[in-house]
Amino acid sequence: MASLALSVSFLSHLGRAFDLHHSLVAGVLLAYLVIFRRRFYARSDPASLQKALLMAPVLGLTVLVYGYVGLSRLRGEFAWDPGATPLSEALRSGIAVLEPHVDPATDHAARFLGSLQMAGWLARLYLLALVLRAVVLHDRIEAPPEDVERLFRTHGRHSLAAFAIQPDKHHLLLAGGRGLVAYAVRRSVALACGDPLASAEDLEECARGFVEHCWHNGWTPCVYEAAEESRPVWRALGLRSLKIAEEAVLDLPGFSLAGGKRAALRALTHKVTRAGLTVRPYRRDQGPDAAIDEQLEEISEEWLAAKRLGEMGFTLGRFSLEALDGVRVFLCLSAERVEAFCSWLPYRAGQAAVVDLMRKRNDAVSGTMDLLLAESLQALRDEGLQQASLANAPLANVGEPRGPLDRGVALLFENLNAFYGYKNLFQFKKKFAPRWEGRYLVYPRGSDLPRIAAAMTLVHGSGGFLQLLLKR
Repeated sequence: MASLALSVSFLSHLGRAFDLHHSLVAGVLLAYLVIFRRRFYARSDPASLQKALLMAPVLGLTVLVYGYVGLSRLRGEFAWDPGATPLSEALRSGIAVLEPHVDPATDHAARFLGSLQMAGWLARLYLLALVLRAVVLHDRIEAPPEDVERLFRTHGRHSLAAFAIQPDKHHLLLAGGRGLVAYAVRRSVALACGDPLASAEDLEECARGFVEHCWHNGWTPCVYEAAEESRPVWRALGLRSLKIAEEAVLDLPGFSLAGGKRAALRALTHKVTRAGLTVRPYRRDQGPDAAIDEQLEEISEEWLAAKRLGEMGFTLGRFSLEALDGVRVFLCLSAERVEAFCSWLPYRAGQAAVVDLMRKRNDAVSGTMDLLLAESLQALRDEGLQQASLANAPLANVGEPRGPLDRGVALLFENLNAFYGYKNLFQFKKKFAPRWEGRYLVYPRGSDLPRIAAAMTLVHGSGGFLQLLLKR
């Protein structure tokens, strides 16, 4: 609106007797707004937009009725053009901002006509303010870092908690500070990263608090990868659930390559070991190695280029050397050359770990990642950890889509699979004979799923679903 007004001012002063100094002022201000336009970008407030859609017909009808009744009662105090009626003039003066086809013959009539035009402008300005109003996060208070860490250590039972505490999300304290929900907002969808971090007793209160917080802000509440045991809680709040993934979980005390169920994995790791590959931990926080760091960056760039996709996030880590400080990192080497690496994030108060980054060179020999993960798991077991998660396999063990909603979600992951290789990842994880645990998408209505799907692609990737399609 400011740019439009300044453009009109600039052109009008320039064309009227070439008023240079007034044109210069308008031109400088307009140039500033154009050059620094990104400073003024703001997402519209969803709640205000919904209110504008509801109020537009109400205000329009109110102004129309006000004009019709007043013009009808004061009909004799106006000079009417041919064809003009109280209804058409109420529409012209109060709604359409057109020149009236009536002339007031008395001061009373003139004041009423002015009040009708003023009522129309007030209604339009009010609706304009609602439409242009920047997003307002009502009652948003970010949880202090010490509370986030406390609740993660106390209630981080599932591997997704390791990603929930990361700084790319908002953190909402609930149930008097006894619970926490980590979420991100895209396209008016509040996407929670897993279930609330809370005790079983406080889970329902936290879930209800999150849903109410979303409705209060005009967002659609959604939970990404909720656990099987939390489904009754969400169902009691009127939300639906749809199975979207299986998490591969291993009980480390009993993990071994011996026996029949991991025979294929054992044979593959022995073959790669005979080829000269070894695995060792890399504690970067105890002393960075410049030669290794350079190779890790090289591997990551090569891996991302092969995937034709930027760094993903939300439930996946983004690579940086600093992100490797303080977490378990394992390297697979051929002599001094790093062939692959993986990182593990802790959860369950340090008694469990979830694999995060897994990247290798394009020319690494077959079985490199199998050896890297197998040796990593045995090292974690020897450290005394009780559980390890190989993370989620989207749509694994879900079965054939039964309805249009299932088919829509399947189509979404089919498109993501073209870039991220989810299906190959599922087959890779099966070699470790894990225990599979169902993970669910929680949502209010089936009609919300298209927006939720768009929000999921935006929150996971750097460019969204359109970028995925363009890169195919």
